[in-house]
Amino acid sequence: MDRTKLLIIDDDPIIRRIYRDHFRAVGFEIAEAADGDEGLSAFDTFLPHVVLLDLKMPKLDGLGWLRELRGSKRKQVPVVVLTSAERVQQSAARDADAIYVMRKDSAEPRVVVEAVLTAVETA
Repeated sequence: MDRTKLLIIDDDPIIRRIYRDHFRAVGFEIAEAADGDEGLSAFDTFLPHVVLLDLKMPKLDGLGWLRELRGSKRKQVPVVVLTSAERVQQSAARDADAIYVMRKDSAEPRVVVEAVLTAVETA
């Protein structure tokens, strides 16, 4: 059976490393991107089953990335948002069909892993 493919899009290399390590430990195949532009390219080449997305990033931010994805002919994959963005941006992410929206400062890694696993199972 193929491993589940997760694309992590976050400009913070520490956050990417933390979640890369947690998801690899439960068997995910991981690709990473440091901003939304890189994330779109990585999405098209890696073809993930699920995306973990930050909203506050340089270049193309997470909300712009999510709108670009949902407005295109790309495969509709579940997106879990992990961010420190304001509530207005979090609400906009929900409106753009993010499956879960969690705050970086309060979500423990195990909870994020559980949310991503649930998103994959229900997709």
